[in-house]
Amino acid sequence: MLKWLAMFAFAVILTVSAMELMAAQQKAPSSNQQGQGNQFPTSTNETNNCVSAQQKEGSADSVEGWHKFVTWPGSWETWALIVTFGVIAWQAILMRTHGKHLHSLAKATFEQAEISRKALVAQFRPKIVVRTIQFDLPSVEEVDEQTNLTWKIEISIVNAGETIAHVTYCTAISFWMDNLKRSRAQIAKEEWKPYSLNPGETKRLILPVEQSTFRTNLNIVERTVGRGNEPQEFPVCKGNIFYSDENGHTRETGFERRWDIKHRRFIASDDPEAEYSD
Repeated sequence: MLKWLAMFAFAVILTVSAMELMAAQQKAPSSNQQGQGNQFPTSTNETNNCVSAQQKEGSADSVEGWHKFVTWPGSWETWALIVTFGVIAWQAILMRTHGKHLHSLAKATFEQAEISRKALVAQFRPKIVVRTIQFDLPSVEEVDEQTNLTWKIEISIVNAGETIAHVTYCTAISFWMDNLKRSRAQIAKEEWKPYSLNPGETKRLILPVEQSTFRTNLNIVERTVGRGNEPQEFPVCKGNIFYSDENGHTRETGFERRWDIKHRRFIASDDPEAEYSD
């Protein structure tokens, strides 16, 4: 709309300028004829009066010096230019205001989308659980026959939640524990670098085992159980996993599993302070 007003103002300038130019051309011949008819003034006084009148007309029509900047505009061209510049300035102001409004609207939309995303993450949160811990050990006979065996504890964890989980700290330790739940010699210990798990993704954590002392102790325990006696100590694997969701909320999963000598598998602890998942 403002552009059309500006074009209309320019059209008015051109039209009025053309009309004034045509009027000036029509007045020019009549002024020359009057000047030729009065070429010879009748007296010296008339001559002086004509000169003074012309000087007054010239001083009235033209404003000299700084006064021309403060005088009231008296032509259509000046008024049209003023209106045009005013329309352009007003259009610039409106465009700036509209730009600020669009920026505020975009910011509000982004904030609303961020709130919705955080609410979605809070509702469909990640959850890391320890699925299995495997102690893939050879039998006593296999140990006696082979000398170079690589033993390890394999921990399988999974993100059972519905959004991504960022693991910031993950550690596990294996040690011998007696029937009084007192920790004995350490078997293995490992800490893993931070990683992320997508929903449903599984990760295997390998905990290397020191063979020298562990092989001897395990051999003694297995022979004790083989004779029908209860073991006095058994291997235990426990650890902690700290992870955060997309909102930055930190959660923790703890696990503690005891190695069952008879069934050769890890059994979860019944202690809620050792086996848990936030």
